[in-house]
Amino acid sequence: LRVLRFTPPVAEIINVTLEDAGRYVHDFSTRLQNYSTLEEDLRGVLDSLIPIEREVQTTRGHWYLLRILPYRTTENVIEGAVLSFVDINELKKANVKITDMQQVEEALRKSEELFKRLFVEAPLGVALIDSLNGHFYDVNPIFAKIVGRTPEEMAHIDWMSITHPDDIQTDLYNMAHLNAGKISGFQTEKRYLQRDGTAVWISMTIAPTSVEDKAHPRHLCMIEDITERKRMQEALHKANDLLRLAVVVRDAHDAVTVQDLDGRIIAWNPGAVRMYGWSEAEALLLHVRDRIPQDLREGALDKLAQLSRAEILEPYRTQRLTKDGRVTEVSIISTALLDEAGAMYAIATTERIIAGEAP
Repeated sequence: LRVLRFTPPVAEIINVTLEDAGRYVHDFSTRLQNYSTLEEDLRGVLDSLIPIEREVQTTRGHWYLLRILPYRTTENVIEGAVLSFVDINELKKANVKITDMQQVEEALRKSEELFKRLFVEAPLGVALIDSLNGHFYDVNPIFAKIVGRTPEEMAHIDWMSITHPDDIQTDLYNMAHLNAGKISGFQTEKRYLQRDGTAVWISMTIAPTSVEDKAHPRHLCMIEDITERKRMQEALHKANDLLRLAVVVRDAHDAVTVQDLDGRIIAWNPGAVRMYGWSEAEALLLHVRDRIPQDLREGALDKLAQLSRAEILEPYRTQRLTKDGRVTEVSIISTALLDEAGAMYAIATTERIIAGEAP
């Protein structure tokens, strides 16, 4: 196998010069990477008369399509083989770019599928919201459930319309800082209002998202229903307050009593036992009128009625009966006890013997 003729560009691929015509193929080296079977391929084509095509790359990274075809004379006689190198470098680059793009698109598709699955199946409420007008673009089922609405309803409202009025200003302040780039997100506790007006306490985390349309920035809102936790905290605070109050009432030197709105005694501290003589068990069987002298009952009951109408009572001086029937001069401060709705359910009194009077 001898080299008979070649064009000058071949010298960029195979180490030949014009003086090399007539030399054997195996005398030459190539500038091709990972291709060392040129002579075998030539013999294979001559033996089978079947053309061969191979994509080859030079040591400089340039790509060619190598074609080896049988050479036939005009008399249809096989006298050798013809090698041609077709420049496919740009085509290969384009193909790499296409492959890379396909890989990127596939990665994006998988990422979007993962995000959607996490969005829908997340144990937290998640919403995508317009950072400027507060419109809900999308919410997951948990978010809709927490705020007491359907996902379809959420598509027509904004976060301001379902936020407790007392919490809106803080949210607007934080969103203004987020949109101005002064903060990268924020976390807070606030209240949403369900359709029936029920307030739901939530722990909320806000994080901006990247969007191509800079005129409509968006953010992710992630919420957790903490209503029950808030109730437990409030109950704990009340229990602590009551415990502290109980200690104060127990240790107070003054008489501290509580009566319901019907006048029945429902609380009686040790100070009251010392001042009036009735034990706690005995006092809980009494009515408030049992402790008021007969001629003062009408006026005393009127004062308690004033308090039941939420009128303010100044400390006043009056008389009370002891267990042994004595009348003692006392100073009384009456306080209305209110429930969570603001309605009075009992009246507490702090009673002190006026100086000079014996218990």
